[in-house]
Amino acid sequence: MRRRDFQIVDIEGIGSAKYLDLARAMARRLGSSYIAFAKTGAPNNPNIPGWSPYDVAERPVMIFDNRTRLEKDPNAELRLMWDQLAS
Repeated sequence: MRRRDFQIVDIEGIGSAKYLDLARAMARRLGSSYIAFAKTGAPNNPNIPGWSPYDVAERPVMIFDNRTRLEKDPNAELRLMWDQLAS
């Protein structure tokens, strides 16, 4: 195992270049969001789509995966089910 940078550790012989590239891209998106949030109080940065503040009307949530995107109220049905169970 060798350390390549603060976000990714490569394990010799495991995975492929494709998956390592995907992992590095994810680490770049997540890491830059954490750093931007720590510096400014907002996670917006050039590596992700615009991320609006959370509000209960639209419930914007950033989905971090191979296609990082902002979704409004993802899993709304599940959230509503829990709301009904809690009341």
